[in-house]
Amino acid sequence: MHSQELDKVIAVEHLVITKDSSGGMKKQWLPLFPRVFARVSHESGSVSDATAQGGQVAIAVTKFRVHARDGLADPATLRIVFKGQHYYVTHINPVFERGEWLMISTTTSKNHG
Repeated sequence: MHSQELDKVIAVEHLVITKDSSGGMKKQWLPLFPRVFARVSHESGSVSDATAQGGQVAIAVTKFRVHARDGLADPATLRIVFKGQHYYVTHINPVFERGEWLMISTTTSKNHG
């Protein structure tokens, strides 16, 4: 893999949970790495039921390959923004033994918030 293959710009955000003024929990996505060069690979897509009452939602699986960096550890608290779309991280896999690259698997799943 060569750096020139990282031809798309993405942003990595992390989920921060704080208490609001009434003591309730507030979820907020904040920039972790606002400008990251990545290789984007759209893997697959499917349609799923939106709710038990009906409706459908499209779900896409996309992979992003980036240079390894600290702070990309807990997939449950990370999402990627690419071309205005939110991609929720499902798995982070180091590529190659030296750990120079990360393959980030994502979904546009309806179950993220």
